[in-house]
Amino acid sequence: ARKAHLASISKLRSFWRHVEKKRNTSFDTSQATDLVKDLDEYEEQKSIAKKEYEILNEKYPQSVQLLRSYAHFCDTVLNDFRQSEMYQKNAAILEGDDELEEEEEEEGSREFGGKEMLAEKEGGGSTYSSEAEPYRVSMQRYLEAQSEHMMGREATAVHKLHQRVGLALLLLLIIATAGFVLNDNYLFSGLALHNLDQIDKTGLLRSYALNTAFLLRSLQLSAIYNDTAAYERDHVEIVDMMETWRERHRENYESMQNKLKKYYLDSEIVSYVPVEGLWQRHTDNFWSSANEFARRSERAAHTPAEQMRTESFRLGAMSYEKENVAYVFENLERETRQTLRVVVDIFEGEMEQFGVLATALVICNVTVNALLVLLIAFFVLRALVREMCDMQSALVFCSL
Repeated sequence: ARKAHLASISKLRSFWRHVEKKRNTSFDTSQATDLVKDLDEYEEQKSIAKKEYEILNEKYPQSVQLLRSYAHFCDTVLNDFRQSEMYQKNAAILEGDDELEEEEEEEGSREFGGKEMLAEKEGGGSTYSSEAEPYRVSMQRYLEAQSEHMMGREATAVHKLHQRVGLALLLLLIIATAGFVLNDNYLFSGLALHNLDQIDKTGLLRSYALNTAFLLRSLQLSAIYNDTAAYERDHVEIVDMMETWRERHRENYESMQNKLKKYYLDSEIVSYVPVEGLWQRHTDNFWSSANEFARRSERAAHTPAEQMRTESFRLGAMSYEKENVAYVFENLERETRQTLRVVVDIFEGEMEQFGVLATALVICNVTVNALLVLLIAFFVLRALVREMCDMQSALVFCSL
C-alpha cells in the first residue's frame, strides 16, 4: 500500500514537472503521450493504494500508523481532507492525544483570528491533525464556512425560483384537476349521460310503438283461432307496455332542457282520428300526441275477441275499441314513429353540441396548462441566465 501510495505521488509530480517545463512551449506528440502515460500510471497506482489501504483498515482497524498513512493518502492523493481528518481523529483517539484539538484551535486562531475560527466551528469544521494543517485545507474549510455569505444573493434568488416553480406546479395541478373534474362531473355525467339516457328512452318508445302494432295483429289472430290464453297474454303485454310508455314519456318531459320542453309543448304533431265514419286531421303538441297514442293503444287491447274476429275495418261499422285498433295502424308509420325520430334527432344534436363544448374545454385546459409550463420554463431559464453564472463563478472561486 505504501509503495503504491508513493508511486502515485511520484507520477503526479512527474506529470506537473513536465507541464511546468513546457509552460511556454508547444507539446509534440511524444511529450503528450508521456503526459497521458504518467496520468494513467498515477490512476493505476492510486487505485492499487486505495484498495490495499481499505483491506488493511479492515484487518488492522486499531493500527495508529496505518490510520495516519491512510489519512495522508486521502489528503495528498485523493484530495479528500474530510476523510483525512476523520482518520487523523481516529488515530489521535487511539494514541490518547487529548490536547490535539486545543492545539489546532490555537493554531487556527493565529491564522484567521477568533472570528474566523468561530465561523469554522459553526460551519461544522473540525481540525484534528497530528501535523500542521496544509494551507489549502485550512483555506477550503474557511471558504466553506463563509460560502453562505459569498453566495447569499444568488442562493436567495434560487430559493425564490424554487418557490415560484412550486407554486406554478401547484396551480397547474389545480387547473388541470378542475378542468377534468368539470369534464367528468358536468359534461360527461351531467349532459352526456343525461342525453344518452333520453335517447335510450325515446328509442324505447319507438320500439314500443312498433311492438304494439305486432301485438295487435297477434291479438286478432288469437281471436280468429280462439286461442284464449294467447289473446289474454297479448292483451296484458300491450297494457303493461303502454303503462311503461306513459311513465317514460313523463320522465323524459320532467328532465328536459328548455329546447326540448319547447318542442314537447309548442310543436304541431298531426294525427288522424276516426270521427263519424271519416278520418279527421287533428293537430296537437308532442306531449299530448304521445299520450293519446298510448291511451288509444291501451283501449285497442281491450277490444272484445268477437269483434277482433271480424276482418272488416270499415269506419262507421266498428265499435269504439276496434276504431282504436284502426287508429294505431293508421298513425303508426304515418306520424308516430317519425315524430319520435325527430325527438331522437334533437337529442343527437345536443350530443354534437356537447362534443364541441367538451373539445373547446379540453383545448382551453391544455392551453392554460401549456402557458403555465412556459411560465415555469421562463422562470428557470431566466434564473439560469441571471443567477447560475454568478453562482458558478463564486463556486469556482471557493473551490480554488
